[in-house]
Amino acid sequence: MIAELQTLLSARSKLDNPETSMQAKASLKRLADEGVFVQVSAAISYARVALNPDEKREALTLLSSLQERQPEQAQLIEPELRRLKGLSS
Repeated sequence: MIAELQTLLSARSKLDNPETSMQAKASLKRLADEGVFVQVSAAISYARVALNPDEKREALTLLSSLQERQPEQAQLIEPELRRLKGLSS
């Protein structure tokens, strides 16, 4: 749990630097996909920094998958799903 949290915080801190932002996004995506404790937080963070259509599609896929696997997290996931779907309309 602590390792995932450290990775999440490290990735978030690297997002603002153009030299490390791609690595940070990859870390967030990996945590959202494979993490146990910080999946939702990582997926939401990834969705919020998704810039191009491919990243936005990946974010939608991650969030939709998490919503199916963790319905108890729907209150956190739903607003971000709506935001992303609104952007793609």
